[in-house]
Amino acid sequence: MALAFGAFAASRSGQAGVRLAIGVFAAAAAAMLSRLIQALMPDLPRPTVDPDLPFRRPYGGSPEYWRDWSSFPSDHATLLWGMAVATLLVNRRIGAVCVAVASLSSLARLYCGLHYATDIVGGALLGSAVVCAALAVAAAWEERLLAFAKQRPALVGTVAFLFGVQAATLFHDMRAIADVTARNVKELGAGSSGEP
Repeated sequence: MALAFGAFAASRSGQAGVRLAIGVFAAAAAAMLSRLIQALMPDLPRPTVDPDLPFRRPYGGSPEYWRDWSSFPSDHATLLWGMAVATLLVNRRIGAVCVAVASLSSLARLYCGLHYATDIVGGALLGSAVVCAALAVAAAWEERLLAFAKQRPALVGTVAFLFGVQAATLFHDMRAIADVTARNVKELGAGSSGEP
């Protein structure tokens, strides 16, 4: 995310900045889509907790955290490769560094047994495809978005920062708030129906 902000700051034209912003938003949307796919598809255990796989975990870390998380596609790969593609299309040098970061992250997740290679490839393809599709569709809106950003720079900067932080953590805070809210609503519903 820091590299994407750096590429935004280094962009020589407003249109390049708008394209990068659209790409980053699309990469984050692709990561959310990846989580939805994980929830809807049959559960695929991660290598670190798959009883049928003789995987030897690296030292440290608890595999129990990953027991209830499906493996395909990798939401981390979806987000990082989507952002790498978005950045690469705007700034080749910073984009190349983003590709290196996405590659290292993907290799680390393979080594730690958090994903299979197909999870990483699927996530990378999903993130890249969503970013490219969003940029193709949004091309007609670039001028209007640029004009809006020039009229309201403080609002755009604030929203971009907040969204960037959430995207970098794969919306952990938002998901935690939704989880707590859903449990509270369920408990309130159970309490009003007379159940203990």
